[in-house]
Amino acid sequence: MIDIIIPTMYRDGCLLRSCLTSIKRYTRSTPDCKIRVTVIANDPDLNLDSEEFADKSTFVLRLGQEIFEDSDIEFDKFNSHPGYANAINMGIQYCSGRCKEYYILLNDDRILQDQEPNAWLTKLLAQFEVDEKCGIMGVRKMQECGYNFTPFFCVAIRKEMVEKIGLLDNRFDTGSMEDVDYCIRAQREGWRVGYVDEELAGHFPLWHVGGNTVTKIRNWDYIYHLNQLKLKDKYKRENIVHVVVPCHKSDATIEPVLDAIILQQIFMFGFMMMAV
Repeated sequence: MIDIIIPTMYRDGCLLRSCLTSIKRYTRSTPDCKIRVTVIANDPDLNLDSEEFADKSTFVLRLGQEIFEDSDIEFDKFNSHPGYANAINMGIQYCSGRCKEYYILLNDDRILQDQEPNAWLTKLLAQFEVDEKCGIMGVRKMQECGYNFTPFFCVAIRKEMVEKIGLLDNRFDTGSMEDVDYCIRAQREGWRVGYVDEELAGHFPLWHVGGNTVTKIRNWDYIYHLNQLKLKDKYKRENIVHVVVPCHKSDATIEPVLDAIILQQIFMFGFMMMAV
């Protein structure tokens, strides 16, 4: 069993529909390996008990059932408390009983492109077969201070590693930096972070809609900068002075912003919110 875990805030129904439809089109269960897609509905701006959230959650369930109705892929859906790390952690815990080896984390703004069935999974999981200490496989390589990391927009994680190092750190509120942190933790425990072969990476059959998801989150810039500070604070105590983090506006990396500047931005934002 391979579990594909997709957190969604359902800000754009077309994104989720396109993501799920592309999975159905280019992914197949086999006699040796069943595929299950689990969508986790969460929204940082809505209460889990609210009528609006209930409506969105119901729509997500019906959408998945409709798309996978005549498919050999299993579909499931449940709700989680707000935040990317929360959603992923609850998804992993929910799937752990049936998952044998790997979890696939996929953002709902990713769409599989034209390919042979399961080509994307074959490329993503290849390194696991030849390296028993590879715990994380991604499609983009980044590095700083001796640590490799890969953004979690499309990533495979070995179940054995999760059982040994634990889940994502919930201190990174809403989203951002939890993937950098998890890759550092994995390597400190002796696991390796791998990437799709560079020759194949440019042809990895996946399309990214862009910043459509995060830019619709209320106060996203504030959240992003605050999580930068949390990451730097966490590892400053462990003698890591600089950590390069992925920029939310592109897939490039940026140099860390000075603490004083970030703190000033956070203070000014909080002051403006109080004045409203």
